[in-house]
Formats: sequence, C-alpha cells, structure tokens
Amino acid sequence: VVGVAGLLPAYAGFLMEKEVRALSRLLKDPERPYAVVLGGAKVSDKIGVIESLLPRIDRLLIGGAMAFTFLKALGGEVGKSLVEEVRLDLAKDLLGRAEALGVRVYLPEDVVAAERIEAGVETRVFPARAIPVPYMGLDIGPKTREAFARALEGARTVFWNGPMGVFEVPPFDEGTLAVGRAIADRIRGGAPPETDPAVFEELERVRGELSELHERVDFTERLLAQRREEGQLPGAD
Repeated sequence: VVGVAGLLPAYAGFLMEKEVRALSRLLKDPERPYAVVLGGAKVSDKIGVIESLLPRIDRLLIGGAMAFTFLKALGGEVGKSLVEEVRLDLAKDLLGRAEALGVRVYLPEDVVAAERIEAGVETRVFPARAIPVPYMGLDIGPKTREAFARALEGARTVFWNGPMGVFEVPPFDEGTLAVGRAIADRIRGGAPPETDPAVFEELERVRGELSELHERVDFTERLLAQRREEGQLPGAD
C-alpha cells in the first residue's frame, strides 16, 4: 500500500475500498445502539481505537488479557494474569471517561484460568477480580459469555476487535467462539453489525473466520486510530 501511494495520489483495490467504507461507518453516523467488543493482550495496542470510538458508542465490552489491566486498576486480584502495570492509571482514566460519556462498560465477571498456557491443561473458573496465584486468566468464563451475549442484544452496530482469550490454544478459544456466535446471531436477526471486514462470510464457521480476523486487525486499528489522530492513511484516502 505504501509503495503504490508513493507513485500515485491514492490507489486501493475493490476489497480494500469495501473495507474502508465499512470501517468509516463506525465513525460516521453508525446505527444505535452501538456496541464495541475489544480483546487482545495489551491496552496500549487499543488506546487509539478506544479514544476514537468512546464518544460514539453506547456499550464497551472488554475481554482478553487487556481486561486484567482494567480489573487490577479497579482493585481486583488477578493472580499471574498479564497486566500492563504502566497502564493502570490510563485504564482507570478510560473507565472514568466512559462513565462521563454514558458508555456502559462490561468487564469479565469470571475467567477460565490455568497455571500455564498449554492445550489440555487443567483449568479452573474464578471470579475475574479474585484470581489466586499461581493461576492466570486465559479466557472469559461462562458467566461472562452470557453477560456479553446479553450486552449485544438489540445492538444495531457491532464492532469486534481482538480475541477474548488465548484462542490459538484450546480450551481457551471457547470465549472467543461464544462472542462470535453472539455477533452472528445479531447478523442472522437482521441487524447490520460492522465487524472487522470479512469475519463472517459463512456465519457458522466462526473458528475458521478468526484467522482472517487476526490478519486484518492491524489495518483496522490503524485506520480507526489514525482517522482520529492524523485524519488519513496512505492508500486509504
């Protein structure tokens, strides 16, 4: 994209054009209620996206390892879960901004935890704010999956960016799949959700779609964040 943009004022293929149009609707007159589902490892990777979308959304669902930074910022005990210690104040600030804007934030109520990341490892479910050492939270728990599905009910626009757990390693993929099914239900129900482009070409193949989602996340985050920070992206404008 950058190479072509150095030779031409702007150029994009039809697929990229479709993606930019879909993602631009997230920032310009999206249908309400507007729900955003964020996951992944680090709060720092999502700062631009959160700050860009907060003034525009109604509900914010946070899963993945990044949720533990928010949970610890609220005084939770998160065991050996991944936490960005240097982002605790930022996490608390973002929650405060969300409250001031009237955005309802959903954090995990429970988590699936283990002592190590390994397929077939023994797992336990703990309250998200009371995870004992040496356990680490590796996926959202069953209560959280139900709560997130309820939070998506009635949403007219849904943007999903990032997994709810270590979805590459079963059984820590189950929370991500549950959220995928909940969003697919919204699509089947006639709502027009905006997710990362091409996530659900076939709604029943949620797991297969996640690999494509993962590859497109970086462009999506940069587009939404840079629309706010700089107003353009090479090749996209």
